[in-house]
Amino acid sequence: MILKTKFKKLLSKYLKDFEPYSGEISIPMLAEQLGVNETDIIKIDANENDFIELSWLKEKLHSAIEKIDITRYPDPQSYELRKIIAKHEKVKFENVIMGNGTDDLIDCIIRMFLDDNSKIIVIEPTFSMYRYSASMIGAEYCPVLLNEDFTLNLKKIRDELSNNTKIIILCSPNNPTANQFSIEEIKELLDSTECIVVVDEAYSDFSKYSISRDSNLLQKYDNLIVLKSYSKSWGLAGLRAGFALGNSEIIEYLRSIRKVYNFNSIAQAVLLEMYNDYDYIKSKINEIKKEREWLISQLKKIDGLIVYPSETNFILIRLNTHHKNIKDLIDTFLNKNILIRDRSNLPLLKNCFRITVSKREINLKVLDILKNFLS
Repeated sequence: MILKTKFKKLLSKYLKDFEPYSGEISIPMLAEQLGVNETDIIKIDANENDFIELSWLKEKLHSAIEKIDITRYPDPQSYELRKIIAKHEKVKFENVIMGNGTDDLIDCIIRMFLDDNSKIIVIEPTFSMYRYSASMIGAEYCPVLLNEDFTLNLKKIRDELSNNTKIIILCSPNNPTANQFSIEEIKELLDSTECIVVVDEAYSDFSKYSISRDSNLLQKYDNLIVLKSYSKSWGLAGLRAGFALGNSEIIEYLRSIRKVYNFNSIAQAVLLEMYNDYDYIKSKINEIKKEREWLISQLKKIDGLIVYPSETNFILIRLNTHHKNIKDLIDTFLNKNILIRDRSNLPLLKNCFRITVSKREINLKVLDILKNFLS
């Protein structure tokens, strides 16, 4: 988006080539355009969680609201919540900071370490919010591509390092390739640099391991920051809640520059309620993982698709036919009031699309549409 009016000359010089985030869709607006009710639209484009029952979430929300006074500002320390998170993630209280979603924390970390003379290395293809935040302050954005099989190319990363490099970001498990990088690879990366290494673990509840719970990397490397999200496995995308783990000095400084009262009272209270019933969350995570493996097995039976392994709650798929194209596929799903995510514009992902692992009824519809489209 580029301003063409008289206001263009007032823009920050860093926004000259700014690319807005491309993932946002207004469901009320789309429903109006399609001439359907909002409830008729099936969203499997944003990796949201429909396994956690809304009735259960509403019960937790109601219980939380009963306990808070919304006329008061939220606890700026998120004291009770951070104590529980620290125990759950096997770190200390001072190693935890809350954010209004991990997007908020990404922005905060980038503002803390980068300026227009510094460089950020981002492993691509990946989540576009890293580029979005870095472009706001004029930092040099340096993408380093994964290998063709989506594995890390550590040599390329090391070759890209310079004296101006302040941050390296990798998403693991990665969105949208759905694979997780090994602890050994992340350790090797940390050993090769003193700059800040940010590992975005938004999807780690669906994967083989979590850095905080299954390694000692946070204790060993004071330049490591790990991001966690409640949007995916906890079903709280609409609440905007996430946290970061890291060295206590970095975390305290992040707290000092974050937006004041950046984590609201309702989010704090709801999460406290949900941690009291964590076994339920864990059971739903296991349901998603089980359904994911079933869905992958069914997708692989359809000619004309390449289906990639997944350590997330979504699946990356490539159209493997010269007779069909992604645009027609997206439109075919949209005609059925189903949203899927086109990823074909990203490097290494020609003809690729992404679908969220949903409940069996929706997954069967997806399979049926794909079979008919490719027949």
